[in-house]
Amino acid sequence: PSLLSPTFTALPPLDCRARLASVRNPSSRVASLSSVSPEARVRERERKNRRTRTNPERPVELSNLLHSEMSSNGRPAKKSKPNSALEELKRVTVIVADTGDVEAIRKLMPQDATTNPSLLKKAADMPQYAHHVNDAITYGLGADVPEDELVPLIMDKLSVNFGAEILGIVPGYVSTEVDARLSFDTEGTLKRARRIIQMYEEIGISKDRVLIKIASTWEGIQACKVLQLEGVQCNMTLLFSLAQAAACADAGATLISPFVGRISDWYKAKEGRSFEAAEDPGVLSVQTIYRYYKALGYPTIVMGASFRNTGQITELAGCDRLTISPGLLDELAASSEAVPTKLDPSQPNTIDKLENTEMAFRWAMSEDPMATAKLAEGIRKFSADIESLETVVNRKIVEKRAEGRSAFEQLQLLTTIVADTGDIKSIKKVKPTDATTNPSLLYKAATLPEYANLLEEAVASAKKTSSGGQVPMDIIIDRLSVYFGKEILGIVPGYVSTEVDARLSYDTEATIAR
Repeated sequence: PSLLSPTFTALPPLDCRARLASVRNPSSRVASLSSVSPEARVRERERKNRRTRTNPERPVELSNLLHSEMSSNGRPAKKSKPNSALEELKRVTVIVADTGDVEAIRKLMPQDATTNPSLLKKAADMPQYAHHVNDAITYGLGADVPEDELVPLIMDKLSVNFGAEILGIVPGYVSTEVDARLSFDTEGTLKRARRIIQMYEEIGISKDRVLIKIASTWEGIQACKVLQLEGVQCNMTLLFSLAQAAACADAGATLISPFVGRISDWYKAKEGRSFEAAEDPGVLSVQTIYRYYKALGYPTIVMGASFRNTGQITELAGCDRLTISPGLLDELAASSEAVPTKLDPSQPNTIDKLENTEMAFRWAMSEDPMATAKLAEGIRKFSADIESLETVVNRKIVEKRAEGRSAFEQLQLLTTIVADTGDIKSIKKVKPTDATTNPSLLYKAATLPEYANLLEEAVASAKKTSSGGQVPMDIIIDRLSVYFGKEILGIVPGYVSTEVDARLSYDTEATIAR
């Protein structure tokens, strides 16, 4: 009797019998709810959703009904009451932990996890993760890269180290973010994304388990298109509009992260009022994007993000994925509220496809002040988070370089040292890159016995070039400066600075002549 529904009776009789036989057969591919894990049920549901989009005439409702109401022996299954709203949500949506705290992920056991610089910064300051930071620092300092590329390299390695640990816990994806300051640089984004994937592969992790997180600017979407063709999966973030979502889908993005809470914040500030969850602008935006994708058959995963409360989350029950902070996950776990499915790929939708050109994209964004403002704000916030993490990384680099080195040796690693002395013995001792001299330094050096020969050579040389009579002192001083300079250049690999008589500072021609 439980099968007597409009959905069931509308199917051809042969199809019904075949499906019922498969349910009654214990070896059937279709399993009961009691015999599969929540994650397996979600994966099965996604597989059926894709099949339904391929063959719209094959309804998904019956398979859902069989899953929920039939056991493996063909009899109605006993419905067990979910332990919590979180467990109920997990029946229809893959849950992703929005945290970089490995212990929180271990506790929550989500399907996937995503990280970002602010989350990594918090984790990097925790003693239990010091080994990840130290490994990244050692990796960077051991690489042959210019000083200005050292910190970005270490940042990427740090992200990969945390991502690798997370992948030892979650069965699905980890999202690793490309520097948000490259959001308008397609080539720069590609370079960093490829390097991140290479780092994962260096430690034996397949790119199939990694999502590269990129801001949904036009330039970022073009990078996504190239990466997806290379087999690198992308998570398009900072997404606030259908125009962005449509462009990401056409680029072949594996997953998008439309933001709920930030959209809601914008409208709340603009209109001066709060919204019920069912009418929340952020919720409605994600629902629209989800239905657009399912109506047009896009395989791109929709993962709602940036939630302010559990009401926003439960209004998106049935969305492919939802990335949720530990605090809200705890609230859902403590709640016994029923969570009805709000999004279903089998729901009929008739939606026109948006034009996919740069002009159309930029025009749509210019017509959407909320999306334009929140995208720019999001990039600024992500960039500020990166700079905060860079501060931590720079401090760690200094600490690492200080190990077993004097302050002078540390300074030499960071900047070019110039010896401000004419004392050749001192220059030999400190081994600077460059050296500079001036009359006071030369005077001190010239009075030392070990440099008497240089003074004598300067006088003798000046006499040879003079026409007789008393040799001008300025010629002797210039000769002495040159001789000291020559001696210094035999020690330092760089420059020596030699000074023109300061009394000529207001005499252009005389300065040129000297």
